[in-house]
Amino acid sequence: MTFWAADLEAAQSWYTEFLGIEPYYHRPGYVEFRLGDYQHEFGIIDTRYAHLAPQGPARPTGPRAPSRTGTWTIWRPRWSGC
Repeated sequence: MTFWAADLEAAQSWYTEFLGIEPYYHRPGYVEFRLGDYQHEFGIIDTRYAHLAPQGPARPTGPRAPSRTGTWTIWRPRWSGC
């Protein structure tokens, strides 16, 4: 799951305290935490890079299409063979 943040450093600090773990990966403009037994990815992107995100309707459409609400969620059930 990926969220956008206007103040990446503040968001990193808040989520580090909230989750009780340090980021797994950090580079300018992006922070990633790994959560749970399956190490699910939780990323935060600086809004300064929003202009680089795809514009217009999401392609492909359907339950796995990127959301235009500021988050991207990809869920792959273990039983689906994905």
